[in-house]
Amino acid sequence: KKLGKNTMNTKTKYNTLILTRGRDLTPDSTELALAYEATNRNHKVSFQKPENFYVKNGKLFGITRRPNAETIDSYEAFGQYIQNETFMKRENLPLEEFDIIFSRVAYRNPDEKREFENMCIYLSSLESLNPKVTMVNSPLGMLMAGAKIYETLNLKTYMPETHITKDSKRLETLMKEAARDNQGIIGKPIDGMGGSGVIEIPPAGYRGLRTLAEVLVEPLESTSSIPAIIQSKLEGVDRRILIMGEEILGAYKRVPAEEEIRANIHLGGTVQAYELQDIDRMIVSYVAEKIKKDGLYFCGLDIMGPEEDGTLENTRMLELNVRCPGSIRSLESLAESYHEKTEIRNAAASKIIRYAENLHENKLSLLAQE
Repeated sequence: KKLGKNTMNTKTKYNTLILTRGRDLTPDSTELALAYEATNRNHKVSFQKPENFYVKNGKLFGITRRPNAETIDSYEAFGQYIQNETFMKRENLPLEEFDIIFSRVAYRNPDEKREFENMCIYLSSLESLNPKVTMVNSPLGMLMAGAKIYETLNLKTYMPETHITKDSKRLETLMKEAARDNQGIIGKPIDGMGGSGVIEIPPAGYRGLRTLAEVLVEPLESTSSIPAIIQSKLEGVDRRILIMGEEILGAYKRVPAEEEIRANIHLGGTVQAYELQDIDRMIVSYVAEKIKKDGLYFCGLDIMGPEEDGTLENTRMLELNVRCPGSIRSLESLAESYHEKTEIRNAAASKIIRYAENLHENKLSLLAQE
């Protein structure tokens, strides 16, 4: 099976695993970009779905698949190749054999959320027993930061006023106080996925705040109260900044669809070019330093504030995305030519893979000193 010029059978530098759902491994996905770049850097790259773990004789195994090819020709050919099961080699491997594991797993419903949580427990156990395995991101870090409690407590310096509670009476009181102060607020359930359940409450408030508070902490699909978040509403431009460690991979503006407050791309939001400001870099520097301690490197920061002349008084981070933060595809969409698109993709993927390699080498050096 020969696809062209870039060899896949030279001496392997790293064994790398990418955890992702089948639906997300598409020709324009971040997962494919990472796999292609890693392969070109002599990684042996395998893929695994988040449900495909099992334990045998005290060891954690994964049902993996990898390209069964001698060479690859191009990014496009690589994408077509890995989507054809006849060209993929299935292997049941002990996961301790991998050097680097990327987790790129999002969830859309409670069943997928349960799969994600189980995956993190498997990986946390693997990380504890085999500290030489480098995780991007840390499974325990993703569990902590998956809810919005983490950033509200750890990153409050650069966040708007934020409250979390499952007490509907307390929530109603906070809403009334905001209305009295003529402050608009945003409310959402703590485990809302992809912008679901987000409510905007204008400065004048609504009649029936008690009902709104009850809906936030007791969604229709829930059988018990769950925490809800309310935040002071900020004006300006919603931007997503992608980072790998302290490195900024790129940024883009997210524009909501007409008559919509949520800028999520799958809800009709669009991507536009955005020029970073000093306040963005300040927030990124602060957040990156904090979250690295919890093994969080490849992340997306959602920041809201003026498009120009932003300051700490008018610009804040709304949330931190750690599971499957944005996509290189969104950065590519800003390109005006195929050549520019390729350059953006390659530059971002290269920074991510090189950073992961450095993490792994630093980890091995520290372990060797013990």
